[in-house]
Amino acid sequence: MMLVAIHININIENKQSHNRILTLLLITYLLHNTLLIPIWIISPVNLLYIDLAVPFSLMYGPLLFFYYKSLCNHKLSKITLFANLFPVIISWIAYFIFILNESIRIQTESYYYPILFGCIGVSFILYSSYIFIIEYKNKDHLFSFFSFFLILAGVFMMYLSMEIIFKKVLLTDNQDVSTGLTVTLFMFLGGFLILDLVFRLFKSQYQHKSIRNQFLLYNTNNERVVSNKNINDEFNKSSSISLDKELIENIFTPEYLVDKTMDLSKAASLLGMSQNKLQNLIYDYYDTTFSKLLTIKRIDYACKTILDNDTSSIPDNLYKLCGFKSMSTFYRNFKNLKGCSPSQYKT
Repeated sequence: MMLVAIHININIENKQSHNRILTLLLITYLLHNTLLIPIWIISPVNLLYIDLAVPFSLMYGPLLFFYYKSLCNHKLSKITLFANLFPVIISWIAYFIFILNESIRIQTESYYYPILFGCIGVSFILYSSYIFIIEYKNKDHLFSFFSFFLILAGVFMMYLSMEIIFKKVLLTDNQDVSTGLTVTLFMFLGGFLILDLVFRLFKSQYQHKSIRNQFLLYNTNNERVVSNKNINDEFNKSSSISLDKELIENIFTPEYLVDKTMDLSKAASLLGMSQNKLQNLIYDYYDTTFSKLLTIKRIDYACKTILDNDTSSIPDNLYKLCGFKSMSTFYRNFKNLKGCSPSQYKT
């Protein structure tokens, strides 16, 4: 699955920083699951403790955090990077000391494993809870589900840590079959969710191309339709303001206005440009921000829906039909922009 995901991610056009972080996450996950194969061939006797002691799982929390911040167009400072990666670096140093020095390993294995598993559990729970709380409010179901999945994985790792501490059981001596199956299940589901995320990113670039193929390119005197095979070249060469504005307008069609998850990041991905560029274009042409323009377009669409409705009443789910997440937000913005309520606008 990870090889397929890496191949798909490599072929995504207009890569941004979050795509590169995702590539690093995919490679980490692939190494976590395949690096032990040569060890199993060379030294099967030492496979178990090398496998259990490896701190790959400590990397998933920070990488998920970096990916999320980059996706939200938040800059990652050097201090933030160092603060989140420092525990990972320390864990890898401890790991190599642990597996390369037999005497240290014998003396420390009784508390190395519970400390490692406990740190992994805390990392999963804290990073994922942070993202889960934010994205649950934003109704981003993929991120919410993935974060909730990692929280469960973190609770499981904490359970393993407590079991070693209180039952004095060394996993290298007696590994429960159910524990191994549970770990395998978590790894498989995690890989499946990551693959689904990559497919969504890959699919979005074709949505972007379908938007571009709807455009009419203009010369100085006449309108003309450009053939499909040349439309990308003509589009890239064109610097016309009318074309840039028309490109942006296609994001504000009903198909995308009703999407509750539409935001600057998603719009930029659909249009194949950076978030900063899209925000600057919108400010140049409309003298406002993306979020405000999106609200204006949704309210205009609501007005059209109201006028097209043959009945005298206003649909209860009108706010949902126009892409708003709550009724109160819809009515507040409608009042601010139109100076009346939807029912008053109808009359």
